[in-house]
Amino acid sequence: MTDALSPPLVPHPPSAPVELTDALRESQARLALAERTAGVGSWSLDLVSGELRHSQEFARLLGLPVDEPLRSLEEMIVLCSPEARDGLRQRLERCIRLGEPFDEEVQITPEGGSTKWVRNVGAAVPGTSGQVLRIHGAIQDISAQK
Repeated sequence: MTDALSPPLVPHPPSAPVELTDALRESQARLALAERTAGVGSWSLDLVSGELRHSQEFARLLGLPVDEPLRSLEEMIVLCSPEARDGLRQRLERCIRLGEPFDEEVQITPEGGSTKWVRNVGAAVPGTSGQVLRIHGAIQDISAQK
């Protein structure tokens, strides 16, 4: 219970465009910190445009330059070991067609680095019609556990 002199427990949502921009920047900074701390990178694939977006931590885990992001799903797949690629393509296809989430461990070879193991998880994001519009995913370096 709060009295009239106590600050509210939950801040009011921002109402002005500048406040929304500031709130978005703050949220992005918190997410980046959490990703760096946990060693987890996030990615998202827009199925309408084919655009792949990913976090800086995703790029770091894969040994990619932060200023040269991956542009397609295939660019991400070819970083996986050759024996893992077909299975990953199948899981992604099932996620796109059926909305089926996936959670797998694969070997990758980062640009200019040594092979490592990552956990790759993904989930479908359907639109109002139920059709999958996007896939959100995350990778985590699990080499130490292998």
